[in-house]
Amino acid sequence: MGGVTAPRNTEPQGPRHCQPFAISFKNHDVLLEVGAGLTNQHDIDIRAGFLGPKLFDGQLIPGPAGAIRYEVPRLPTGEYYFHCSVHPFMNGTLVFADQ
Repeated sequence: MGGVTAPRNTEPQGPRHCQPFAISFKNHDVLLEVGAGLTNQHDIDIRAGFLGPKLFDGQLIPGPAGAIRYEVPRLPTGEYYFHCSVHPFMNGTLVFADQ
């Protein structure tokens, strides 16, 4: 008589990683006022959490006609905070999940 065998854990050990990816970034920002420290330069920085270490440091791009293709290395699956280093109120969350 055959018995029931529990399946073996075939999951890879350690953190999972997403593939490297690219971000095409176009800065259409027109500076309407000059002075008071205003700038129309923008970038994308990716951090491991709001106060976490910087994992990607994007180059500053001037507006209104600047463009760049950021090549981002592979990162472990999870949630990451991103923001413009010049304008930290421009921010969001990147989510990398297993598919």
